[in-house]
Amino acid sequence: MTSPFGTGVPHTPTTLPAIPPSVAVRRVRHPAIVILQLSAWTLAAALALAGVAIFLYTHRGDVEGARRAAVEELRLAVEPDERILHVAHVVQRHWWDYFRETQGVLAATDRRLLFLGVAPREIVSPDRGPELFETKAFPYDRRIAVRRGRVFLGTSRGIVLRTDAGKETFAVAADDRPEMDSVLTTIRRVQTALRAEAERDRRGQTFAAWVARRPVYHRVQRGEALISIAQQYGTTPEAIKAWNGLPRDVVKVGQRLLVKPGV
Repeated sequence: MTSPFGTGVPHTPTTLPAIPPSVAVRRVRHPAIVILQLSAWTLAAALALAGVAIFLYTHRGDVEGARRAAVEELRLAVEPDERILHVAHVVQRHWWDYFRETQGVLAATDRRLLFLGVAPREIVSPDRGPELFETKAFPYDRRIAVRRGRVFLGTSRGIVLRTDAGKETFAVAADDRPEMDSVLTTIRRVQTALRAEAERDRRGQTFAAWVARRPVYHRVQRGEALISIAQQYGTTPEAIKAWNGLPRDVVKVGQRLLVKPGV
């Protein structure tokens, strides 16, 4: 081919090098768009989790059935000679049940405080199976401290029990508060009586210890001898003679002898 400029020099057309097929064209997204997309997905996941949590928290199941089952189990849990004085319906929530309601009863008997709870059933379960019960006992002669107030992050009113075994939190519905007042009154009354009895026992032991430290005297009766008096008080004639400065084993009727020195 002849050059258009008439130089007579052959001209070869210029062509661009081909792009290798392995080289991909990447689109660079703006950082702000990436952040917005991540935030949207995070917000959607958080809302979904919040919806599930709210559903689990508010799903109550068969409340009346669970309460009846707890009362029936309470009758089986008490001992034959144990009397149930007052019963209040309560609710617990545990993390292992996804904070769903555990319906139960808190019962004051004549010897202890009892909690009978019915574990919440699975929300979707083809086999309902038997009820699962939770039983806790708090003897009156152990520490039981009660605080009233808001429980479960302030969502309900109830009580908090602090015992030697730990802390127990119960929600109490408005209709059940009068019975709960009776339960708490029984706890206070019984524990007050137990403290008074313990104080009487302590005073009795203190008095007995005081008497045991005091010296003991014996008035000689007709027909008694030094050896029989010593046997009566668990000592020896020689000890009685030493305590009383007796030169011989002879004692007289009406004579006052020290048979146990004070401590």
